[in-house]
Amino acid sequence: MIKLIVTDLDGTLLDKNHQTNPEFWLMVKSLKADGITVAVASGRQYYNIIETVAPIKDDVYILSENGSFCMYQNEAFLVTPLTKKECLEIYNTSLPIPKSYPVFCGTKAAYIEDNDPYLINQLQYFMRKLEVVDHLMDVDDEIVKITIANFEDAEKIVYPHYEPYINNYKIAIAGLTWVDVTSSIANKGNALKTLQEKLDISYDETMAFGDYLNDLEMMSAAKYSYAMKNARPEIIKAANFITEFDNNNDGVFKTIQKTLLTKKESFNHE
Repeated sequence: MIKLIVTDLDGTLLDKNHQTNPEFWLMVKSLKADGITVAVASGRQYYNIIETVAPIKDDVYILSENGSFCMYQNEAFLVTPLTKKECLEIYNTSLPIPKSYPVFCGTKAAYIEDNDPYLINQLQYFMRKLEVVDHLMDVDDEIVKITIANFEDAEKIVYPHYEPYINNYKIAIAGLTWVDVTSSIANKGNALKTLQEKLDISYDETMAFGDYLNDLEMMSAAKYSYAMKNARPEIIKAANFITEFDNNNDGVFKTIQKTLLTKKESFNHE
């Protein structure tokens, strides 16, 4: 019996317009009433996620910043920060990379040094709380992730600079724009395992959905691991199942509906 469902957001639950089927919100409340817990796992900032999933923000566990900052009803249950020394090494590595911007992601806000309006506009879509500071190393916050933004090709331009550090940190390509660096023990898979332990739910009772490389560890933490039809090949290889529909055609919603609901329901308010 499935007792826990965890889904990524971008490229998974959300379509290309960053929207999801409104019936999903009603589905979550129905699942909760049946004793099934739902969690959202994303590389996004916590404060952005709770706006994105506003209709269910108090009903779901939120594994933000690739699992390094995890919350439920505005209370943290897992925080895995980088040390000051680690932050400095990651920051210094970013400096020679062309057209790239280090972003310090803390528990209070995200921080940048560049006040370019285009950069701020792009970042605010994913980081609702964003502050411009004089120097990132002077930020007074627990830094749980440093992401390096590059609006041309982060995998090609940024990742090679961090590849030598793969034994020191968890380095994840989190989309076309982002290379995320967290503690070596911080990833969505470990966050999911922490949640399973907290709720006394097993691997065999867990369903997970993902599409990109920062979902990789999560695929091995759930028996019912689903790669989205539109997922990267690495995720498809790691998952136990593939969704019939992609993220632009309600792949998560339809898979849950088909797998868990014995009767077709519209999830409309009666």
